[in-house]
Amino acid sequence: MRNAIETLTDCVATISNYKKDGTKFINQCSLFTVFESDSDCPHERMATVHLLCVHSDVTGLSEEVRQQVQADALTLKQLVQRS
Repeated sequence: MRNAIETLTDCVATISNYKKDGTKFINQCSLFTVFESDSDCPHERMATVHLLCVHSDVTGLSEEVRQQVQADALTLKQLVQRS
């Protein structure tokens, strides 16, 4: 994830974490870069950058459902980029 932030690229990471009571859970982090133009000109260089990170508890979910969670996060990025 550090490399993705430094290079302004998207990434998805699955991280094991623990709750206060010691229960293990799996967290899927989808990190996206969102670029905005600083002007209304469509040919202007995209300059302003935002980082969007979506955390999803995917403990016990099948790989198919995890992929859907990732697709939903990508849809959120696209909606943010349009606004």
